[in-house]
Amino acid sequence: MLKYTNLDIAAWFIRKEKMNHEKLQCLLYLAYAWYEALYQEALFITQGFEALPIMPCEPDILSRYHTYGMKKIQFIQGQIIDSATNEFLMSVYATYGMVDREVLCSYLRKSEPYLKARQRQESYQIAKEDMRAYYEQQSKH
Repeated sequence: MLKYTNLDIAAWFIRKEKMNHEKLQCLLYLAYAWYEALYQEALFITQGFEALPIMPCEPDILSRYHTYGMKKIQFIQGQIIDSATNEFLMSVYATYGMVDREVLCSYLRKSEPYLKARQRQESYQIAKEDMRAYYEQQSKH
């Protein structure tokens, strides 16, 4: 059973850095995808991610925070994260946290799971299996 919600993980990132919803979406996607690849399970409860024209997004987070526009989100209520998950999130943040939002969005738009989802006409849902396979392959480099 999953311990965390999308808001719990979003809150963790916002505690590290006040950021706009687009950068938050990118970090959530990367954390989710890498966790799937490394541990073969979901990091948090989600409807999944969609390949929007500008970036991958988690629909619930989008509906809650898109009205912020480019303003930085200051606070999200979320539960405390256990030490193992905290260590994992720290590694994601250390790798991607200092990267500019536009660079992150551009990087993710070129990734295979995103491109596959954008090619589908009926749904832009990013397949969890595609995320896992792609980031498993990336972990070998």
